[in-house]
Amino acid sequence: MVESAAGHDDTGSKYVVLFISISVFIGATLRMTGHLIPFQLPATVLIFLVGLIWGTVNRSDLGHAADVVCSIQAHVFLLVFLPLLVFDHAFSMPWHIFRRLRSQMLLLAGLGVVIASTLTGVVLHTMLETSWSWSTCLTLGAILSTTDPVAVVALLKEVGGSIKLRTLIEGESLLNYATALIYFTLAFNIAEGDKLSDQQGAAAFFRLSLGGLVIGAVWSCLTILWIDRVRHDAKVEIGILLCSVFLLFYICEEVCYVSGVLAVVTAGAFFVWFGKSHISVPALASLEHFWSTLSWIGETLVFVLSGIIMKRRAGFGFVDGREWGILFALYVAVTIIRAIMVLLLSPLLLRFGYGFGWRRAILLVHGGLRGAVSLSLGLVVQLSERLSKPTRDKILFYTCGITFLTLLINGSTTRLLLQKLGLIRLSVVEQRHFRENKRLLNQAIEQELTSLAKLKDYVHCNWMRVRNLLLLKDTADDDLVDQHLNGTSSTDTAAAAVEVPSNATPHESAESDTEGEHEVLQYDPDNIDSSADTMTLWNDDGTSRTTVKRRSFFGAFRQTHHTRQGSLSAQQLEFQQVRLRFLRGIIEVYRELFRKGALHSEALGSLVEAAEAAEDRSHEALEEWDRSLQAICETPSWMMYWRTKIKFGLFARLLKRIHSSHTQISISIADGFLIAHSEMMQSITGPAHMVARVVDESAKQCARARVFLRQLEETYLEEFTYARSKQAAYLLLAKQRSTVHTFMKRGRLLESEADKITANIDDTERRLLFNLVNFPVPSDEETLKMSALFTGCLPTTVATACNHRQMQRFNANMFICGGSKENPVHNVYVVQRGTAGYR
Repeated sequence: MVESAAGHDDTGSKYVVLFISISVFIGATLRMTGHLIPFQLPATVLIFLVGLIWGTVNRSDLGHAADVVCSIQAHVFLLVFLPLLVFDHAFSMPWHIFRRLRSQMLLLAGLGVVIASTLTGVVLHTMLETSWSWSTCLTLGAILSTTDPVAVVALLKEVGGSIKLRTLIEGESLLNYATALIYFTLAFNIAEGDKLSDQQGAAAFFRLSLGGLVIGAVWSCLTILWIDRVRHDAKVEIGILLCSVFLLFYICEEVCYVSGVLAVVTAGAFFVWFGKSHISVPALASLEHFWSTLSWIGETLVFVLSGIIMKRRAGFGFVDGREWGILFALYVAVTIIRAIMVLLLSPLLLRFGYGFGWRRAILLVHGGLRGAVSLSLGLVVQLSERLSKPTRDKILFYTCGITFLTLLINGSTTRLLLQKLGLIRLSVVEQRHFRENKRLLNQAIEQELTSLAKLKDYVHCNWMRVRNLLLLKDTADDDLVDQHLNGTSSTDTAAAAVEVPSNATPHESAESDTEGEHEVLQYDPDNIDSSADTMTLWNDDGTSRTTVKRRSFFGAFRQTHHTRQGSLSAQQLEFQQVRLRFLRGIIEVYRELFRKGALHSEALGSLVEAAEAAEDRSHEALEEWDRSLQAICETPSWMMYWRTKIKFGLFARLLKRIHSSHTQISISIADGFLIAHSEMMQSITGPAHMVARVVDESAKQCARARVFLRQLEETYLEEFTYARSKQAAYLLLAKQRSTVHTFMKRGRLLESEADKITANIDDTERRLLFNLVNFPVPSDEETLKMSALFTGCLPTTVATACNHRQMQRFNANMFICGGSKENPVHNVYVVQRGTAGYR
């Protein structure tokens, strides 16, 4: 009998495959059955317990697999898992909110980590009665200061929590990884016996931090440039990004000796900032799912491996009653230390981002769970050979214990805490909109159900049961929403409806209904702009009523719901909701235009950022164009200056190329803005007078965008022609690509034929990308030939018209021609440049 090569494997690779397969299977099973877990425990807690149980198995292939994975080297562990976990968190950040909250994140993850790590080290040194050195205590302090947002962020997504609150928690943890790892690296090196003076320590800190920032920024820009050269090949784009992240981490950690985590965080931030718009549409969705899945697999493996190593290498032989007591005391201590850190930083946190209140502070303290990164660092210490085994075992025990307790206690009680704090309740206005949308969905279901019921194939269906199954039900609170909003009972509302004069306008009726009601209905912690020292109160017509000074720190920290909302009345809240939903629709139209190839990648980023900034000011009139987009689209003064000074030479050609590129982006921004606003003005819903006002605000902004396009055409005709022609070429290429795909699906093109045509399309797109195609201003004869006036005419007719043409120039608002039956017009005018209309 011959034994296969796979049957005798001394390297243990087959056990690694077995470990990965079973771990992922366990993780998937627990994720699928998570709703059946008592007390809604986080799945990671159970995964860690499975790892502990697995570690007790000594025989069979499972025992051999546990032995093999326990022998993993520390640097290999970091290289495999940390890039996965860190880049996924960075890549999924919403850039606009991340940018607004960056100061709060940096405070919490910078100064906050130093405070928490140092205080934790002091507590450890006190608890252990100096049996550990200061460097060892600070090493564990850095490990226990890293927070994992996965459980809390997932819960906030599930219950509909604020995206700004989610971003704050996730962003703090993301930057926390980088800061804590630098602190950990310095303390751990000293604990292992390295001698560092104060100057050497400071130099090492700046080398690790600044080196990681610079290399991460440069590397991400090079990766974005590389991906930008790839078109419509998701496999290549995903492959480039995957190898880029791991190579970046390897080069930083193993070659340049700087912070690889900080470099990966920086690269992720650059991709969120402008890199995503350079990834092709087919690849972007696949890339997000790919990284999310990789991160989940990596986290699952870390928790299983932590349980196995905890049992296999550290064991519980040294654990007695005193160690358990220290563990629980340490859990209480790290919670109190995090609360102290948040309290100390609160005066600064109040001045940045979207504000900061005691509810957020409580959630930030309670939501400071420890997770995969803490376990990874604990495993690195345990796998090191330069510390004594008892010390390594205790560090791993405390790390696993604190991680387990925070996930078990904090993770399972976060939902209840969110409910008690009121951070997941919809405002009354949001509930009203939600109820109206449910009603519209039910109407659509009813119409479709009625159509199906008329078909003979469905004559025997139990339509009553189907209807009851599919229609969305009203909640118990839905009947109270309108009463709360209008400040009346149902009978009062009916009486008020009778008393409204029949000739009253919708606006007048709304004012009469809301007169005398309470100004503030619901606390919303995200409607706070703390970038200024004042707070504006608004009238029903949107004008500012008064401006008041903000309170002091302690006063602001104790502000009531009413003050924090900015004293918005019910009607103002309704206006705010209409604008928010209008802007959210605008953003979706932008993305759809980008997917269709009708929007430049850089234009998409500017438009989405302007709309998101308008969402922050949804209590004010729409001013996206005036506030930000016009400044982006206008030609920079330095470019205009040098174009007038330098007419010839290489630099002149370079300036012209840059100007043409800027004009193309400006036109794309203006066109996308006009298309999105025009589409949303047709589909906006809400109270009639509010819709009319929002549409009027949008129309004013659109008028200014049209004026800009007209001025751009008149001032820079050559650049305008180039940009418009290039834009049209991209649109037609997208249509051509879509048509080829349709023909192939319908069997009209063979795959080989479609590949040839697609290759030609790719080549044309590449030539456009590298500006290898010129689009000069068309001549007079070309303008006439392409005019709709001569469509279908014989070439001789077109040639005759061209030979008898006369060029005329007209100033703005000048009368061109006029006629009547008695005095007809004998000339045909073809507008080559500018616009003309009837009076």
